[in-house]
Amino acid sequence: MRTPEDILESLFDGEELPEDEEAALLRNISADKQFREEAADAAFMHGMLSAYYVEASGESAPKVVHRRRTAPRRKSGWLAPLFAAAAACVIVVALLSLRDSEQPSAAYPRISATGHYTLVGGTELGRGVSLVTGGQQASIFMGGYCRVDVLPATEITIEGDERAEQVHLKRGGVSCEVKPDAGSFAVRTEVGTAQALGTRFSVEIIEEGSDADMHPARMRVKVLTGTVLLIGSWGEFAMAAGQEGVLPGRPGAVSYVNNIKVLSDKVEDVSTIEALLGWAVKPGMTDREKGLALWEAAVKFRHQDSPSSEWVESEGNVCDPIKLFNVYGYNMCNGSAAVITALGRAAGLQARGRIITAHSVAELFWDGKWHLLDASLINYFFNKDGDVASVDEIIASVTKWYAENPEYRGNEQKIREFMRNWGWKKGPEVLATGKFYDQNGWLPAATHGWYASMGEYDGKNDGFYEYGYAMGYRALFKLRRGEVLTRNWSNKGLHANMDVHGPPGCMNGKIGQGDLRYAPQYGDLAPGRVGNGTLVFKAPLGDAWWRPVAASLVNVKNGPGIAPQDVKAPAEAVFRMQCPYVFLTGKVRVAGTAKSQDAAVRVLLSTNNGLEWKELKRVAGASFNEEMDFGKQVIRRYDYYVKLILEGDSAVSSLEIVNDIQHSQRPLPALAQGRNTVTVHAGPSTNTITIAPSLHQNVGEKNEAYTKFRPEVKGLAHRHNALWPTEYRVAGTITFPVETPGDITAVRMGGHFRARDAGEGVEFLLSFDDGKTWVKAGDAMGPFAGFCKDVPYNTPPEGARKVLIRYSVYQKSNVAGIMGMRMDVDYWDTPDGKPQKSWLFHPLKTTYVWEENGVEKRDVRMSRQVPDTYTIDCASKPLMKSIIVELAE
Repeated sequence: MRTPEDILESLFDGEELPEDEEAALLRNISADKQFREEAADAAFMHGMLSAYYVEASGESAPKVVHRRRTAPRRKSGWLAPLFAAAAACVIVVALLSLRDSEQPSAAYPRISATGHYTLVGGTELGRGVSLVTGGQQASIFMGGYCRVDVLPATEITIEGDERAEQVHLKRGGVSCEVKPDAGSFAVRTEVGTAQALGTRFSVEIIEEGSDADMHPARMRVKVLTGTVLLIGSWGEFAMAAGQEGVLPGRPGAVSYVNNIKVLSDKVEDVSTIEALLGWAVKPGMTDREKGLALWEAAVKFRHQDSPSSEWVESEGNVCDPIKLFNVYGYNMCNGSAAVITALGRAAGLQARGRIITAHSVAELFWDGKWHLLDASLINYFFNKDGDVASVDEIIASVTKWYAENPEYRGNEQKIREFMRNWGWKKGPEVLATGKFYDQNGWLPAATHGWYASMGEYDGKNDGFYEYGYAMGYRALFKLRRGEVLTRNWSNKGLHANMDVHGPPGCMNGKIGQGDLRYAPQYGDLAPGRVGNGTLVFKAPLGDAWWRPVAASLVNVKNGPGIAPQDVKAPAEAVFRMQCPYVFLTGKVRVAGTAKSQDAAVRVLLSTNNGLEWKELKRVAGASFNEEMDFGKQVIRRYDYYVKLILEGDSAVSSLEIVNDIQHSQRPLPALAQGRNTVTVHAGPSTNTITIAPSLHQNVGEKNEAYTKFRPEVKGLAHRHNALWPTEYRVAGTITFPVETPGDITAVRMGGHFRARDAGEGVEFLLSFDDGKTWVKAGDAMGPFAGFCKDVPYNTPPEGARKVLIRYSVYQKSNVAGIMGMRMDVDYWDTPDGKPQKSWLFHPLKTTYVWEENGVEKRDVRMSRQVPDTYTIDCASKPLMKSIIVELAE
């Protein structure tokens, strides 16, 4: 006959017991104190099963026991083992009260274990003994109130005291269940300690990569029920049921955070096209409602002023709505037309551009008709049906009025006099429906009025034109240890075209005054429009864990500072600088030593994703501290690399890179009087390599010519700021190679194209096997004089880190070509470049600076997990100054 211990274990495994073994089990529970203790512990661990059976049957424990003895046996079906185990649990639980009454001074339960394991440091389970699992799981029972499931490939050491149980997790993972109010329990790791406050939770040690300095261990904690108190070098805080996080093991263990944005409930989110559509286009909207909502979004975040030129998009200036809203906040009518076109298509509406007299506008299509929406001069009008009028309807109305009143045609002075004191309401029928003119006929910005509309829609110029845009920009940012992004609600007079021409008119404009008088009614809380900020990176070279802040390292020894591992070979350290706001200036400061005669440090710069390098300076000397200015090379860029090459016995002890940036003040997360809700977002751990090539033949050094990205060009000629096939009925191609440091997650590509006839146009092709096979991501087929399109490809092969991106242009009998391009390759930015296994997070520090009645106010927030939502109260109307984001120390 089996031992009582074997019988009990079989019962919890769901095995049916013969009546003689069941009777023996009950006798031992009643008579044997030690066995009763073990059975009681086991009953607690299976208490959920017992409770389930009692609740389902509605019977008390004695009735359950009676039914278990008299019910007919069932050899099959899932209920039989479940009921068997449940009955045993109830038997044991029922006897606990008997044990307590008979044994008022019961001994503290001994530590026990089940499953497959090996003991290290002792032959029996006890404090100080380690338990190691191989390919299978084990379970430990401690103090009658703790169960620890030890996962495969795990090592733990049993620690703690009675009623203060603890295990030391050295590797692998554990899943824990702790009975409330029975005693304390904690899991200690080298990363930190997870202390249970009556809960179910799991702890896992994460080790990625072989370089302990580059990829130090972290601790993942997941709370199923209750609360867990986390204690470590990063501080002390609680995690509640449903939360999960990964915590750094030491300073520098998590050295960067990706895809950061800070939002205020007072300013809409325009960080991505998806975010904008999320609040502007609501479920259930009609196409008309969508169009008007997108027009209002454009009016909110762009202002009519001389545009900034980057010489990348086909028009030269910026037309991508998300980039425009976040970086500049101003452009002219052609860019505004492109913005409405891009937003409309993103929302699923048909869109087109129109050229009229001295003006450019866009139309969206709904209910079988086209409708003008002018975000440039802030107007639209209504037709006789009460819907938004088209360009053609407005022109027809204006030309009809001129035919009836010929003395006004071409006489602007007379038209200006006519429009005053509501005179404009007596003009053309469609313009008279305008709700944006004031009493004297001025539009909201007061730079144009009814007189301008009479000229723009006079019918002298009436055509179609697609102003080119290229989507893909996102206003999300990555920060590393030592990196600080400061955005200001002010500027220093710097702007993206300061090397070419003067500032925009709104450089010193004040919201609510001048031609920005209209902005407050559209929610603008900023004091101005143009903002200057800084991106500063001080590499944390003073500690031994700085290595993850570098993009790549070659022959660099471990420890503080940058120095060759082998002084006979050069060492290389590359640092990537990227920002969603356009760079205006750039400086690098390097300090260190060059001890040997042949020792030196070379500082190089790349503005084309590391494909070409230009040496800034070669620094030598026993001790050096040098500053280099490379502002002319990085102005109008968003991404560049700095490389240090250390020769001989040289070392770098300090590295600082400083940039001025331009951003719009309008989308910054401003505060208002009263209570403000702020949310810090971050993640996932992805990054992007962008190719934004210029096809402008006079680009020079103003930006990156397409040839700098080393494409393979076949059958295409570069002329008139575009690429055109050299032959009819033979596809011309341009192919860009891209290599990423992590697995590719998506490829996004698009641009501005021409294909005048049906059957000709552009195909978007991708190859992940060096050109052996190709997949079609999309196309832009004619007929059209100009058309912008962007396509995502979200299913790259697993593990791919190289891609060839090809535009294939087919010209049948008319004209087809490429007038603008943009490519974005997204990839996993994790220590090993593989898909994110867990949430990697380093606490973020966000500092708001503002004034109330001339007194400076500050709010500093440490976000230990994201999203992190909190409130800031302003007693009076705040004057916004700065928002500063960095990784917390």
